[in-house]
Amino acid sequence: MTEKAGLPLILLVVLLILSLSVAGFGFYLFKEERTKNFALQNKLEEVSLSLKRAEEGLSEYKKKSVDLEGQLKTAQENIASLNNQIQQERMSRQESESKLETFRQDLEQQKGLRSELEKKLSQEQEGAIKTQARLKELEDKKTELEARIVELEKRPQEAPQAQGVELGKIVVSPETSAAVSAGEAEKTKEPTAKTEKKKIKKTDDAQAEPEKKKALSSKKKEGKAAVSSPEGKVLVVNKEYGFVVIGLGSKNKIALDDIFAIYHEDKHIGDVKVEKLEESMCAAGFLSANMKNKVSKDDRAVKKEK
Repeated sequence: MTEKAGLPLILLVVLLILSLSVAGFGFYLFKEERTKNFALQNKLEEVSLSLKRAEEGLSEYKKKSVDLEGQLKTAQENIASLNNQIQQERMSRQESESKLETFRQDLEQQKGLRSELEKKLSQEQEGAIKTQARLKELEDKKTELEARIVELEKRPQEAPQAQGVELGKIVVSPETSAAVSAGEAEKTKEPTAKTEKKKIKKTDDAQAEPEKKKALSSKKKEGKAAVSSPEGKVLVVNKEYGFVVIGLGSKNKIALDDIFAIYHEDKHIGDVKVEKLEESMCAAGFLSANMKNKVSKDDRAVKKEK
């Protein structure tokens, strides 16, 4: 009986111990679950914070994406504008290159023209040197002519025997010497010179009678102004150097730069300008190039009034 009464007590104790063990184990499990729950809540909060941060970052990224899209659009517009500018620059460059090529061709032509002009200039310089030499030769011939005329003026009695004195291409005939001698004889007081003067004057008057008649008729046509102007004859014609010698000089009130009108058979053929002056004659240059084919010895020279 005692054993039977003690058995339930033992079972009760065992059950109590098992219950306590189960309760302790359950409490332990509860504590573990609670710890895990706290850990999970912390992780959830961390994840929520991360998610929130991710959303904020995404929003910022969206804003940045919009800004980048705007910048990309602006950049594309700038690129298109730059492409247009580049195209225009290319066209301008092509035009500039074509113009440059044209300029190069023009420069080459100019170089060729310059070379030709330099050659022509060299030729002209050579021609000028030759012309200067010819002018010097002309001056020498003029000096020689003047010396010979002066010599003829001093020896009028020898003039009728002269058949013509040739100075280069200038010919002084016996009539020229007679005219010069007549002018010089007016200053000479020797009796023989006066006699020679009268002879020459008579000869010239006889030869010049038809010309005087023509001169009178032309003077009537020209009027009073022509009558009062000094008038002489062309003694020498030099076609090569373009001048004439007129039988009027400083004693006839002729001055340098005076203008003479030349008449051939009462027809005006041109004008000459006095360049060199002596007492009884002067040298006058042509004022027009075509006169050399028109003027002749013994043509009439009438001084123009200024």
